[in-house]
This record gives sequence, structure tokens and C-alpha cells, in this order.
Amino acid sequence: MHLKTRSTSNKHLGIDALETGGKLRLMNHACNPSARFHEVQTGRNLTVIAVTIRDISPGEEVTVSYGDRLWFVCRCGWDGCQHRDIQHLPDIHKQGGGGL
Repeated sequence: MHLKTRSTSNKHLGIDALETGGKLRLMNHACNPSARFHEVQTGRNLTVIAVTIRDISPGEEVTVSYGDRLWFVCRCGWDGCQHRDIQHLPDIHKQGGGGL
């Protein structure tokens, strides 16, 4: 996963799960997420954290939305899935016979 976006101050932010990173790189996508990414600036350092946006039940996975431009077929199963139009597509790993 390599998630890139612009911060509220128009700086480039990225979470690169292939190379390195904190625990945020392990958070899964959901169209009905329980958290969102938030920027915290301390001096010159800009840190991305996850902040809950709704109540989370014990044992429920903490998820975030990866946004509009996914690099995989969303299978979240939520009735309001924002990627419902691509759910008929085959998964990439099934097409190529290998993983990402």
C-alpha cells in the first residue's frame, strides 16, 4: 500500500506500507470507517494519526477510508459502499496468479 494525499496545508503526506511506517500502515479500508486520518503539527514535524469518528464496539476493527481512488476491489459489504460500481470486477491476485 502506498497512500498519498495532500495535507490541509497543501504538503504531500504518504503512508508507505511496503517500506516502513508505524501502525497506521496496518489499518484496513472500509467505506463506513470507524476512524479518519488527522494531521498534528508540532513545531516543524507533521504527524498523521487516526481519530475515531464513531463509537467502536469491543472487538471491532478500527478502519479508515482510503478515499476514492482504490488500487483494489472493495469488498466491504456495507450497504452504502462507495465503490459498489467495481465490485463485479475480479480481484487482482486472481487475475495474475500472484499477490500484490
